[in-house]
Amino acid sequence: MPNANRVPTTQVPLTDPTTGLISRAWFRFFENLNTIVSDVYTPTLTNTTNIASSTPAICQYFQIYNVLTVSGQVTIQATATGACNLKMTLPVASKFTFSGQAAGTFATTTAGGTAQGAILADIVGDQFEFRFTATNTASTVYAFTATYQLVQ
Repeated sequence: MPNANRVPTTQVPLTDPTTGLISRAWFRFFENLNTIVSDVYTPTLTNTTNIASSTPAICQYFQIYNVLTVSGQVTIQATATGACNLKMTLPVASKFTFSGQAAGTFATTTAGGTAQGAILADIVGDQFEFRFTATNTASTVYAFTATYQLVQ
């Protein structure tokens, strides 16, 4: 994967002195800029542990080389107080090999809802895993941000 820090040095001319065309080093640099992508998607949610219902909003993401950052909102209602687990699909598929290849946090935007939770990589299903402890069974809106590695 290209390195975002590989900007040609000032000693490399922008144009090739022989042909007058853009130099090979600068061409490769500009071509690699096309690996920056942004878009929106609607994830699929799976109620895994102690979740009565969940609804995703349209989420946004951006990808720079092999790192993606996703943000958005989900509405979650716990079945009972206690440990909860929810799975969310990724905008670009990854084959996680350990839970630290994705990390993020989410916090409530609903008054009186469970305050916050963690987002990790689900290595079995290759998706996000939302973990938190519900303090009530109210339908709660959460805003989240998570970053993950694109693993092939």
